[in-house]
Amino acid sequence: MLHTISRQRATFIFIITLLCFIGLFSPVQGRAADLPDRAEVQSQLNTLNKQKELTPQDKLVQQDLTQTLETLDKIERIKSETAQLRQQVEQAPAKLRQAVESLNNLSDVPNEDATRKTLSTLSLRQLESRVTQTLDDLQNAQNDLATYNSQLVSLQTQPERVQNAMFNASQQLQQIRNRLNGTSVGDETLRPTQQVLLQAQQALLNAQIEQQRKSLEGNTILQDTLQKQRDYVTAWSNRLEHQLQLLQEAVNSKRLTLTEKTAQEAVTPTKRRVFRPTRWSSRSWILTISSARS
Repeated sequence: MLHTISRQRATFIFIITLLCFIGLFSPVQGRAADLPDRAEVQSQLNTLNKQKELTPQDKLVQQDLTQTLETLDKIERIKSETAQLRQQVEQAPAKLRQAVESLNNLSDVPNEDATRKTLSTLSLRQLESRVTQTLDDLQNAQNDLATYNSQLVSLQTQPERVQNAMFNASQQLQQIRNRLNGTSVGDETLRPTQQVLLQAQQALLNAQIEQQRKSLEGNTILQDTLQKQRDYVTAWSNRLEHQLQLLQEAVNSKRLTLTEKTAQEAVTPTKRRVFRPTRWSSRSWILTISSARS
């Protein structure tokens, strides 16, 4: 409980810090909103690529356009990831309730005697099929457990990582703003394509900041959900291991019964009637006929 409160407090502090950063970046966001059209940038780059010879200035412009396209692609990818993150946060409460309900259902432990009795009525093939299915379910549960543990570790260390990322982003944004405003010492006049590139880089950094903000907002609910899912999978794995033990006992018992039956049949084979024909000699046959005539 204290750990949860401490985590929530730390997350809250980081969110406040993040909002302060966003307040500092508001002038930048306004300028970065006017992003170039990707098709237009691609068209300019295609025109340059068709030229047989490029001047040194053309090569710099070509480099600017290429980096701008790469930056625009990164922005779209970050926005897509942020949308997926937002969806995960929205779905987390329902998944949390489902995990709690599933965990509560596991509290009803089935009667072992009844289970053993049911298993004893199954054939060896049916038992072996259930063993295979239970092993598959157990492997899937263990894979899920490893995934949940990995995701939990990532979420628990997220606030510190986000703080570092935010600090680096703030420095980069300040440098870009100084270059765009012409306040950087020793900087030459920006090329138009270079200015567009810097604006795209602004937008990328702001998109990354927005992603970090969303991740912090959903940190607590995502951790709570993963912890409850991990608790359920752990309990389910224990249930499967116990089921596997009962199944293996039933398989061993069934095999022993079949072995004993086979051995018994080998010791006491089924008695068979053997027909033995009567042997008649020629003399007996003649005497029998003579007696019949007299």
